Amino acid sequence: MVTLKVRFRRACDKARRTYRTQGVSAVLREIKRIAAAALYQRDAQHIFVRRIPASGASIPRSEAAESLGVTCVFVESAAALRAIESEIPPSIRDSVDQLRQRLAQGCSVIVVRKPSRAGHEVIGYGINEPGVFSALGRRGRLYPNVLFNHYLEILPEYRGQRIAHVMRIAMDEYCRMHGFTKRCAVVSPSNEASLRSNFRSGLVRVGTVARVSLLRGLFVWETPLETIRRAVQAVDHQELPTADS
Repeated sequence: MVTLKVRFRRACDKARRTYRTQGVSAVLREIKRIAAAALYQRDAQHIFVRRIPASGASIPRSEAAESLGVTCVFVESAAALRAIESEIPPSIRDSVDQLRQRLAQGCSVIVVRKPSRAGHEVIGYGINEPGVFSALGRRGRLYPNVLFNHYLEILPEYRGQRIAHVMRIAMDEYCRMHGFTKRCAVVSPSNEASLRSNFRSGLVRVGTVARVSLLRGLFVWETPLETIRRAVQAVDHQELPTADS
């Protein structure tokens, strides 16, 4: 546990660095920010839901992605992960051990592979879990027909080539095969790239989950889970959007 003395020393060191590089006005702004955060802090993420179409026949394929020869593979066991772990680059966020832990917790992993000299290489992946909701450090139960996306990443050099579109097609088919009628995800309001990608993929923003902290966590309010569940269910009564191809 970090003691108050250590925290104070770190704060002083940071203040000295800020003063040397940016001047006294920057130090005063930082003090003001810290004081405000100690009194009040609000964090929020938008909730997105996609209803799974009954059939994928009308979903257009992505010519740009298909030109790379990419394929999607669903990993649902440690044995399946071992079969492709040599293809996973060290540059992705989650290591093979971390992915193995996710599988042990009940998650599934979708990986996107492209041909390489050695066989295949993973250029993107996503972590999904059935029937849960996770945001802002809190985890709760959703309905069993909802598949929640914890994380999605396309390697930087392959972004802008509609790889996420290929993943969406594969995810929709996976959901139909396993009885999931919705996919759910949360995105930070400041993550404009992910917000645009979600809208293009036909996800609907159904609400916002928030966490308000007063006096450094002495009092905390969080969006009730029942409110989140109702928001996820409400998409059943909305028109299914047509996703951009």
